Amino acid sequence: MKSKFFFSSVIAFAVILSAYAYKLAIDNTLSNSEKQQGWKLLFDGKTKNGWRYYQNKPSKSWEVSNGTLHSKGSTGNYGSINADLMTKDQYDNFELSIDFKISPKGNSGILYLVTEDLESSYLSGPEYQVIDDVNFPEKIEDWQKNGS
Repeated sequence: MKSKFFFSSVIAFAVILSAYAYKLAIDNTLSNSEKQQGWKLLFDGKTKNGWRYYQNKPSKSWEVSNGTLHSKGSTGNYGSINADLMTKDQYDNFELSIDFKISPKGNSGILYLVTEDLESSYLSGPEYQVIDDVNFPEKIEDWQKNGS
């Protein structure tokens, strides 16, 4: 099954794809060996090229700033639609390697093997949980923690 990668902003806290902007030049490149192995950068560090919103919904909920791709969060000025961001291309038989940072008390996720047949992306595919285990304001079980 082919997959697109969806970055959930259901709770709408920031997921930052590059841990530190000053490391972007190193972190957001592929070595010759990685290129030969077939790795592909999903984020160029500068634009949302290669990305679109789930079901092509109009949204301004994600932005590129200081070398990071992140959700503006629930207080962002993006209107009433907080659409999930997804890759334009589909991938199969993949490995995903990612650096991320979650805002304090944040809750988000990376969804995969998702279709656009349903109203919400999280209804059709599994989610790699991205959450602040320590400071999230509600009780979470082990199966809900970061990486679940």
